[in-house]
Amino acid sequence: MKNYLWRVYNVYMKTLQWFINRIGKKIYRDSDNCNCATCKEVVKNGLIIHDKNHAEYLHMVHSEGIDYRDKQKDTPLDVSSKI
Repeated sequence: MKNYLWRVYNVYMKTLQWFINRIGKKIYRDSDNCNCATCKEVVKNGLIIHDKNHAEYLHMVHSEGIDYRDKQKDTPLDVSSKI
């Protein structure tokens, strides 16, 4: 059980670091089926991570099921291959 928890923690931290490393850069995400103007804009044009708080927020959203990527037509964030 201890090894499993360590692996989960390690993946969590590496994923958080993925977002932190992109502060000041544009990332893209999948549609979350929300039709509001803001969500449509982010899916179409991406978003820039402004600071560490923003990175932490996006990490939280990612853990709820929205995938982020570096390129608009790339595959979703895969911790094992991107970090």
